Amino acid sequence: RTKTLPDITPILITIDPDRDTPEALAAYVKEFSPKLIGLTGTTAQIEQVSRAYRVYYSQSAEISSSIASHMKKYKH
Repeated sequence: RTKTLPDITPILITIDPDRDTPEALAAYVKEFSPKLIGLTGTTAQIEQVSRAYRVYYSQSAEISSSIASHMKKYKH
């Protein structure tokens, strides 16, 4: 028997709202799946939703620079 997967909507929440504009996120998530939603907000909003979903993150300058360089092609 084939199992049916639940119909879910994946989300990506940026931890760098200063660099990841709504336009950049829209272009980025479009490369993966039409169902993927990219979310951003203020630092306080991101912290709040992270606590609500029990997601832990940390940001390092080295990683941020690397990711930012990778994301440049998606920025408008």
